[in-house]
Order: sequence, then structure tokens, then C-alpha cells
Amino acid sequence: MGASLRPCPFCGGSAIMYEHDPYRGEIGGQKQTTILCYGRGCGARIVKATAEEAVQAWNKRKEKENEQ
Repeated sequence: MGASLRPCPFCGGSAIMYEHDPYRGEIGGQKQTTILCYGRGCGARIVKATAEEAVQAWNKRKEKENEQ
């Protein structure tokens, strides 16, 4: 997937995305996608079923009242 990830909403660090099988193939090979902040010990992460869902959730930000 070529989607770009926004900086971490907590520390501003960069993030990485990877797909993994949390059950190691024991339950039908269900994959998950994790986005993890690579900032200095931040550790913020999001886990979703698909890459598209993960990117959408990671990049979502609440708009500030004074921004338009």
C-alpha cells in the first residue's frame, strides 16, 4: 500500500506499518495491520484488520476549533 502516514499525534515522530498474524496461523491465518510510532519511546500504536483501516484511523485527527 502506498498511502502516506502522518506523524504521530502524540509525539510527532514517524511511524511504520506492518502486517502480521497474531495467532501464528492457528486460527485460519487471520492477518492484522499495525501502525507503530517510532518516536523516542512513545509506543503509540493502532491495530486494525486491514491496512486501509489502519491508515485511515492513524491519519484521522480532530480538527482544532480555530482551523478551517
